[in-house]
Amino acid sequence: MSGQDALFITLAIGAAVLFWVDSLRTREAATAYCKDFCLRHGVQFLDQTVALRNLRPGWGPNGLYWLRVYGFEYSEEGVGRHRGHLLMQGRVLKDISLAETT
Repeated sequence: MSGQDALFITLAIGAAVLFWVDSLRTREAATAYCKDFCLRHGVQFLDQTVALRNLRPGWGPNGLYWLRVYGFEYSEEGVGRHRGHLLMQGRVLKDISLAETT
């Protein structure tokens, strides 16, 4: 293995770790946004978590960012389950909705 190969592998591993840490932090932020949003709208945030539905890169004035769509479930009456979604651009909340019903 040459020095260039080792450098490439090290950089690739470093980039993967940075992406993983960023994903964890973004998911934590998305979960907090959902908890607050559900509380303000008088619905119960089910399972206390969000699930990644879509991930794609984007480019804006500040450079490259990840656009992530998360799904979550909530209940209005304590029995039924409904789906909502959350759109994050980097760690910035762009949209959140309770509109999707199952």
